[in-house]
Amino acid sequence: MTKAQSSLYTQMRTSHIGLRAYLFSRWVPGTWAPWCNYGTGRETVVHLLLNCMACDRPPDLRNRRDLDEAIVNPGRCRNLVAWVMDSGRLGEYALAKNLGANSAAAGSDRSNNNSNNDEGDDSNSDGDSDSSRNRGQ
Repeated sequence: MTKAQSSLYTQMRTSHIGLRAYLFSRWVPGTWAPWCNYGTGRETVVHLLLNCMACDRPPDLRNRRDLDEAIVNPGRCRNLVAWVMDSGRLGEYALAKNLGANSAAAGSDRSNNNSNNDEGDDSNSDGDSDSSRNRGQ
């Protein structure tokens, strides 16, 4: 997991997350009510993942028990974190999402460039090999 994904995962598990119910409980300026945009419930992690009408439910969650199991299962929690990031509901993770997409694209460019380079050519422009330079010679 990236640092942003790990942070979001911790926030999801503790419910200390940038959703209205938490922000309202902490008297964050500009948060006037704990309710979601549709007024169907307090905007919490459980509400976002299971009950929110503003977005589709993650495909592998049917009820609270599924959510509780998914939160502690490493494979499933990665899917939940990715879903929450992709949902766009937490604006503070928009930059991390964009940086992740850009680094993934850059990583594929680097791997393509590395496969195009000659293999075994460790020499620099002076003709010295990288291995002798690493030994400080």
